[in-house]
Amino acid sequence: MYAFFTTLPIIDLQQRQTSGPFAGLYVDNPFAGGGITSGSNPWQTFELMLNDEDVNRYIVSSRVNYNAYSSAAQNLQLSYVGGIDRSTTEAYLLAPSNLQFQRPGTNRGIFPGTAIQGNGSDRLNNHAANLVHTLTGWSKYLTATTSVGLQAEDRSTIDYNVIGRGLIPGQVTASPATNTTVTNTRAAVLNQAFYAQEEVLALDERLLISAAVRGERSSVNGDYKKLHYFPRVAASYRVPTTMFGGFGDFVSEFKLRAAYGQSGNQPAYGEKFITLTNAGQIGGQTALIQAATLGNPNVTPERLSEQEYGTEISMWRERVRLEGTYFNRRVTDLLVRPFLASSSGVNTQVINGGVMTSKGLEAGVTLIPVQMRAGSSDLSWTSRTTYFTNDTKIESFPVGVRPFTVLGGGFGASFGRLRQTAGYPVSMIWGNKTIVCPAVTVGACAGRPGAIVTVDTALGDANPDFTMGFSNEIAWGNLTLSSVLDWRKGGLISSLSLFSFDDGAVTWDFDDPAPAGEICPSTNLPCTTTTLGPRRLEKMGNFVHVPAYLLDGSYVKIRELSLSYDVPTRYLQQIPALNTRNLRLSLSGRNLAIFSDYNGFDPEGNNGGNNVARMVDLAQWPSTRNVFFSVDIGF
Repeated sequence: MYAFFTTLPIIDLQQRQTSGPFAGLYVDNPFAGGGITSGSNPWQTFELMLNDEDVNRYIVSSRVNYNAYSSAAQNLQLSYVGGIDRSTTEAYLLAPSNLQFQRPGTNRGIFPGTAIQGNGSDRLNNHAANLVHTLTGWSKYLTATTSVGLQAEDRSTIDYNVIGRGLIPGQVTASPATNTTVTNTRAAVLNQAFYAQEEVLALDERLLISAAVRGERSSVNGDYKKLHYFPRVAASYRVPTTMFGGFGDFVSEFKLRAAYGQSGNQPAYGEKFITLTNAGQIGGQTALIQAATLGNPNVTPERLSEQEYGTEISMWRERVRLEGTYFNRRVTDLLVRPFLASSSGVNTQVINGGVMTSKGLEAGVTLIPVQMRAGSSDLSWTSRTTYFTNDTKIESFPVGVRPFTVLGGGFGASFGRLRQTAGYPVSMIWGNKTIVCPAVTVGACAGRPGAIVTVDTALGDANPDFTMGFSNEIAWGNLTLSSVLDWRKGGLISSLSLFSFDDGAVTWDFDDPAPAGEICPSTNLPCTTTTLGPRRLEKMGNFVHVPAYLLDGSYVKIRELSLSYDVPTRYLQQIPALNTRNLRLSLSGRNLAIFSDYNGFDPEGNNGGNNVARMVDLAQWPSTRNVFFSVDIGF
């Protein structure tokens, strides 16, 4: 993808060389990446590079139930649930030395040719033993269920990579290469927990009250023997429809619910250790130095406390259903990983402390506009709409912790990055912005009214204003048509892709006319460029005005569309040898279309993973468009 940023469309990269030592290969790219010494031809890369990955996974689960006691009034049941989830990954990459960017003299050609062999395995084992007592005979108006249980989980990861650079012609393995690097990681985590829960159903099954507590400990905590307790209470009440008077015939159910609970987010593996790392050899002896990350031997889980209030309403014989939930989360003992001064000898430190809050609303509407009974030609239409919004903010940090950048959350102040700062949303983008100092001046503008300065400041939120989902299902006889539509409103994205295309003068709208009369922030004077690509670069200046490449990430996407047909049973019965109970034929598609004003391929991608918020577009491929035809057979 990077090759296209500076490749001018004046040469056919699908031509093949007719002479020289690389005759028969696709032509070299003289433009990409600053020139022939660092460029690549994507078609040449696709043809010569190997990138294979095999994943094998198996999941085994078991369940054993034992009914220890049963009567008309009560029941006592014991159960055991266990499972194993094991996966292995084998990856192999070969970039031969005749690739343009691997040859001697290129930026990557110090050791021409690269082979990488990588293997990894992940294992998860879990076990749970439960004892459940149900009391039903005490009163016809009350049912009580008491549950207690023990849980254990262990998970491990083993990963290694062998990287060989400098391959002789025909060599395909990493070990005999001129330069060989080996990486190896191992991690193992053991969690143990117990729980106790009481659930009461009363008032003719209208009132439900539950209370529970969970105690857990983990090997990743500083004190792995200490139990951390997390309580939970919840209640719901189904309001009698007779209270609605004349509207009771229309309201079939009206439920109010509320809940409060706590849970924990564990530290990452190894964050409790103060580790040493290899610093090479001195006088033939292995030297040790402090690792780049300073662990915390007293680290504890984050504690998340959440309040939730909601309602559910069903009307017109269940053909209309309304749902609404308000939530308020508060995270204490926040796990923060601030960057430290380089003079300290370490880069980051793991600290418990600070507070983060998250408030939001979830709402849903389910409608059945059409429901007709006509034998084999029944017709129904079910439509569901969902709405979600949330606001997550850092309320405070521990004493001594200053604002810090999220690892992987952007590319510095020049392009915008996520910077955790007390009093601001966690998804706030911070970066350079050029301003004209006001009359009342502080900070960088102190004593400089009217001056043009660049400040590192909050620029906008990467979190969307809201997201909505629209799903519909129409069933007519044995045919079913279903669709899922997603809508994201708002949320800023730092588009390094657009900047890179502009910088290479190959943007799709580079030569389109730019609006007249715009003021360029870097000079506070009218812009001098006349087309869109140069205009954006002029506004950006010398990386002093990030908003020039902050774009609105709103979109509407056809997420799924499918059509299925259930073959009638009478046809299946005509082939008794197959002993088939049901047969469904389906044609489906995913990510079929997107509607957006975003100036790029797809605003849904994110170069840095999903650390806190999606906000970086750099060399992103659009979401894969898939079309499937499937046959589901039941015997």
